[in-house]
Amino acid sequence: IKYYPLDLADDQSIRNFACKVTSDYGTGIHLLVNNAAVCIEGSTSSVAEKSLQINVFGPYQLIQSLILNATRIKRKGKHPPAIIINVSSGEGELCYIHSKLTRKFDEMGQQQDPQHTIHSLKRLLDDFDPDIEYAHGPTPWYSVSKAGLNAITRSLSLKDPNCDTYIVNAVCPGDVDTEMMTPDQGSQAVGAWTASEDVIWLAVEPPVVAITEKTQSYSNSEEHKIERVKRAESMIKTFNSRRDSNCSYVTGKFWRHKELIHW
Repeated sequence: IKYYPLDLADDQSIRNFACKVTSDYGTGIHLLVNNAAVCIEGSTSSVAEKSLQINVFGPYQLIQSLILNATRIKRKGKHPPAIIINVSSGEGELCYIHSKLTRKFDEMGQQQDPQHTIHSLKRLLDDFDPDIEYAHGPTPWYSVSKAGLNAITRSLSLKDPNCDTYIVNAVCPGDVDTEMMTPDQGSQAVGAWTASEDVIWLAVEPPVVAITEKTQSYSNSEEHKIERVKRAESMIKTFNSRRDSNCSYVTGKFWRHKELIHW
């Protein structure tokens, strides 16, 4: 195991991290889990900027550097799609966002280019108004940033709907026992191992759906039954066996406890 310094609040740190990783491991990144985040109370321009940088802009910059840019480099042999897991939050569900912004966030997720979401969020920063309630609760910009991360997840899935290059999903681990929790929340929070179960599941056994003549894709309905395959001896063997089978990866979804939840 190797450790590299990374500060998502610093663009240069992100670039240095990506250069170091690709230098040591090449362009064949198999898994990227965007887990780091901040949850800050209040609604000021500085809180908004820091929340969006660390929770949205930084993770997307990593996705660009480690996954998207790597697809432009031709590699020999058969490679499974990379897996991108964005650790989100239930507070990023659109029901927590101010009603005037809900439609805007929904539209962001329907764009094929994730840069649309980045530009929209930056405009939101430029037009910051301290009198607007951007989201419900004491940490509105945590909700806004997680809704933004969800929108990027959806956009990325539209950019590569057949998962030729990557599979991308968002996951809500629930209340986790970290410094983010208030005393009343902490009593019901789960430990890191329990919280990581969905992430491990999506990393090792990403869900698939069988394709039939009547059902050509999973994206048209969330009622289709998810096929959960047994754990393979290796991740690559699992990917390649699925690639050769009559199955399609499930991508661009929001998960909690291995169940789909609404954006």
